Amino acid sequence: MPDRIIDCVEEASGEPPKTLRELGLERVLDRQITGWRIADGSYGMGGPGFFALEFSANASFPAERLVLTLWGAADWLLLDGRCINAHPNQWFKHRPRFSNYGHWAKIPEFRRFGVRNWDSVTPALVRSVVSKVVLDDRCSVFELKAEQHGEGDRFDTHLLELPSEPDKLSLHEGSQEPRVLHPDCSLWDAWIVTNQPLLLAD
Repeated sequence: MPDRIIDCVEEASGEPPKTLRELGLERVLDRQITGWRIADGSYGMGGPGFFALEFSANASFPAERLVLTLWGAADWLLLDGRCINAHPNQWFKHRPRFSNYGHWAKIPEFRRFGVRNWDSVTPALVRSVVSKVVLDDRCSVFELKAEQHGEGDRFDTHLLELPSEPDKLSLHEGSQEPRVLHPDCSLWDAWIVTNQPLLLAD
């Protein structure tokens, strides 16, 4: 079954956050990333697992987050062509760049996957600047550049991508169905920007 965007509101105002459709790509271009979140948002008893990039303030905008409002959003994203996150039952095909499953190592269901923690996402994202964005209804690509240490004219470049091809992503954990965005939904509306500390999912 195709996935829909998760509606949410900012806790402080009770209003829905602004989407990239409303704000335009200039809101995220040339923004520096100071951190990221794999589990943004809450529905009271848990969370929808929104993915967020944290931006520092600049001359035009306050410190904000760019948030992907899909369920388990990090599982929809590639960093330099490799999944950011995936359930251990998908590791045979999709070895993710990030895992926080280490604390589940004592559970037999997970022990057989050799679960542990690692993170190659933070070094790629933090300090990077969003240098280019390509966005349409089904695909988004953020080009990120970071100055190499002590090398003012040399940059590391990374691509953060939500691909249109489901076979590039891990399957849903339980149903083992591919990740497909509902035809009525658009990534222009799935990516939102907020400066509020908490998003409440409907």
